[in-house]
Amino acid sequence: NTVEKIEQIMDREGFRDSFSNLLFIKHAENKGAYNSINEGLSKANGDYLTIINTDDLYEENRIEVMLKQLTKQNKNFAFSTVKLINSLDTYDNHERKYLENTKERIKILGSITRALLDTNIAISTGNMLFTKFLFKRLGGFRNFSYIHDWDFILRATLIQEPILVEETNYLYRLHGTNTFETLKKDKRETTKQVSVVLSNIRRQIEAGNY
Repeated sequence: NTVEKIEQIMDREGFRDSFSNLLFIKHAENKGAYNSINEGLSKANGDYLTIINTDDLYEENRIEVMLKQLTKQNKNFAFSTVKLINSLDTYDNHERKYLENTKERIKILGSITRALLDTNIAISTGNMLFTKFLFKRLGGFRNFSYIHDWDFILRATLIQEPILVEETNYLYRLHGTNTFETLKKDKRETTKQVSVVLSNIRRQIEAGNY
């Protein structure tokens, strides 16, 4: 009953006055993450775009903090460090360290781009803030069921290296049914998609097509 609940909220007194620019788009069937993201971002009127996923959270003033860094450094793409939230607390320290230790991986590998080539240190589309210009330049997100976020940020590095904002966190809720867990379970399809993404990036670099 998601649609019904959203419409009930939007019909509350004063809601539309406070959120006059809010657009609710509904479909009869699930069109997949990358299609939904592309549709929403293409209809957004702002110069800067971001995505909030399911039950993840933003720290207070996150957008303000990240926008300041983007404009100060004249960059098109930013992401932050990640803090894992999980009410069941079933994930061990190794899992937590892997997700949260963004700065250390960048330090070891020498740059943000090199770290991103090794793994998606941004973790999720919800941790991305970028310009509408970049979104249009890249042609949006591509049809990858598991790693559309990693493909997008890798293609962004060919234009300009993103920045890491350490003053705020993306609060990522890890549970048994989110994409991070599915990636580990469906290794064959994940490996196939990773191979395609990296091959595409290599071809673009060799051709100077970015």
